[in-house]
Amino acid sequence: MRSVRLSIGAAAAGIFLLTSSTVSAQATELSVADEAIQALQDLTSSTTDPSQAVLYESVTSGADEEAGVAASISTTSLTIDVPIDPTDGIQITGDSDVTIGLPFADQASSAQPTEEEGVVVYDNGNGSATAPVLKEEGAVQITTVINSSAAPQRYDYPIEIPEDGSAYLTDEALIILDAQGDFAGGIAPPWATDAEGAPVPTHFEYANGTLTQVVLHDDSYAYPVVADPYHGKDLLKYANVKFVSKGAIVNTTPTAYGRKMAAPTIHSYHVKELKQRLGPNHYHRVDNKQGTIREQFLCHVFGNAFEPGEYNMEDWRPSKHWALQLNLIDRCNPN
Repeated sequence: MRSVRLSIGAAAAGIFLLTSSTVSAQATELSVADEAIQALQDLTSSTTDPSQAVLYESVTSGADEEAGVAASISTTSLTIDVPIDPTDGIQITGDSDVTIGLPFADQASSAQPTEEEGVVVYDNGNGSATAPVLKEEGAVQITTVINSSAAPQRYDYPIEIPEDGSAYLTDEALIILDAQGDFAGGIAPPWATDAEGAPVPTHFEYANGTLTQVVLHDDSYAYPVVADPYHGKDLLKYANVKFVSKGAIVNTTPTAYGRKMAAPTIHSYHVKELKQRLGPNHYHRVDNKQGTIREQFLCHVFGNAFEPGEYNMEDWRPSKHWALQLNLIDRCNPN
């Protein structure tokens, strides 16, 4: 496993994956798998964007071939199973179950093991490969590696949402709600980059239960191109309260997934999770004192690129709309 990694685990997790002894692979499929992993390794080592450092997480080996599972992660709130057979889709089970279908599943190879623990590759047979990467925080980056201009520009992900739930696109993110209208997870805004680090135009479309990532690659870009839908549920790792002489300080740290889900249209889900994590004794502090904790928190959420660590919100600060304190003077803690 790589010696450098981002520690972004949301909870103690058990991760299981397919090993080379569990699936026999044809040489051509292994070649595609090796090329895909090399692309992800190169991107991980060169990017300055944490969301593109897709391989910086450690896992342990293992698999459940009898159950058709190539890789799996379990946290305190959910389990994610990556299938051996791509037509089975990625299964996310917990309070609200979600299944994410894989692109070109009907023609893709079975899951191929790789040298990167926790990562398998499906050869799509069209100049592209799909490589889901499990995250310790309980998320999965379903990376697509595009090897030439002959490969497709559209990648479909059929999504089965919770019964009586709903899903919609907002600010380029897909939001999934359960039957009660509560956040059941979602897919962060898309990105795509070429082999030289140049961004490749990409966007999502969502219709009839299928999320499509459109990647507008052509010969003007350096191949391979890497893109990803990034599914997660937990926006925060934890939340707690510390008391000092001036008052109370609410502390929290976002997951890597939560940092990508920062658009104002998603803010209400961040606030609700913060209250849930603070629990019945402290959730009220978020809205107390004209909502100063809430506004500081939302300032951190939207401006998280400038706050790579823990968010600290202090209840003695004056209440100011989050957008008005996102500046070099207030820095989300207004005076």
